[in-house]
Amino acid sequence: MNTRPIRSNSINPSQHPLGSRVGSGTGYLASTLLFALLEFGFPATNRAETQEARIPVQIHRLPEGAVQPQTAVGPDGSVHLVYLTGAPEASDVKYAVRPAGSAVFEPVQTVNHQPGSAIAIGTIRGPRLAVSRDGTVHVLWNGSSKAVPQPTGSSPVLYSSCRRGDVEFTAERNLLAGAQSLDGGSGVAVGPDGTVYAVWHGRVAGLPEGELNRDIFWRESRDGGVTFGTERRTGVPDGVCGCCSLTTTATANGGLVFLYRSVGAGSDRDARLRFRTSAEESFMETVIGPWKTGTCPMSNAALLPVEDRLFAAWERNGRIEVGHFRLTSARSESRIVPMTGSRQRHPVLSRNAVGTLLAAWAEETGWKRGGRVVWQRLSADLKPLGEVGIGANLPVWSSPAVAANSDNSFTVIY
Repeated sequence: MNTRPIRSNSINPSQHPLGSRVGSGTGYLASTLLFALLEFGFPATNRAETQEARIPVQIHRLPEGAVQPQTAVGPDGSVHLVYLTGAPEASDVKYAVRPAGSAVFEPVQTVNHQPGSAIAIGTIRGPRLAVSRDGTVHVLWNGSSKAVPQPTGSSPVLYSSCRRGDVEFTAERNLLAGAQSLDGGSGVAVGPDGTVYAVWHGRVAGLPEGELNRDIFWRESRDGGVTFGTERRTGVPDGVCGCCSLTTTATANGGLVFLYRSVGAGSDRDARLRFRTSAEESFMETVIGPWKTGTCPMSNAALLPVEDRLFAAWERNGRIEVGHFRLTSARSESRIVPMTGSRQRHPVLSRNAVGTLLAAWAEETGWKRGGRVVWQRLSADLKPLGEVGIGANLPVWSSPAVAANSDNSFTVIY
């Protein structure tokens, strides 16, 4: 693999080979404006919104063959990046960092010590990334058939970390204990108090095979990932969609949020928020994306906590929806906006220092089929801003990542 530093380049969507989807009446811009006018009325031009709509979006292309990037912003503003390379069935996890104010990710390191211990097939089992306030980088991924150990009845959930100043990541180790039949994607998060949460879903030991017998499991570390406590489960009411990924974030006072896809009666495959507001609270749950479909969509989702709000993005009926929520012990106040387009998958979110959001997702991808990347700027109240951007040639088994830059511009990575 070519490990030379790669610089980000700014691309004007109107100059992109696929165009900017701005048409007369039927283009992306017209659809977006129509939705905005219907939803928000016909306000006068707002100077702040105009400036937000012009915030630059840069493109950073990964090395050839690299897929499934994930980003996290460190306490010093640096952007941390992980992605997969190698065979789809036995991949390696790569890591790089871009210091604040720089356009270059370097140096590229291999996270896994066991060659081929990750898996890219399906686009939902790749590495997940979180960064502690002390700069420690935490990476979690679903193990491949080559990974060891292979727990009875399941592949492993592998964890590795690198403290600031260390020259390499720790050897990956399996965190899965009693859960069986690991599938879908895992999640990792760091709370404000430094607690590390590693999360996955699997079948409850002793119960028959089947999605209705799947639950969300987690282990937590209070020493920065050196040791992890016992495996715990949340007790979801309706099972977990087997081949869909989940995502997680941690809030103050031991609060935890999971965004996952449930399996209800018949064809229900709903996107649900399962959360607790503190370590002392029981988990609560709310459906945010009801969806009746007869098959597993193999979907990803995104969470972005901002002060007292939680932004989320998920797939429903072939479209990405973005919402914001205020989670309390009594209710979930929400606002949900669908993105314009179709055949949308694998959403990601980022927010810059002035409050502008960038949502990005994949389009036209499928089993063993690549597609394109699409992105949309959004205001803090989820109003679409400016043109939709497009990036061509998203590889097979891949999805985009996004990051806010120190100058409040954004970078789309794929």
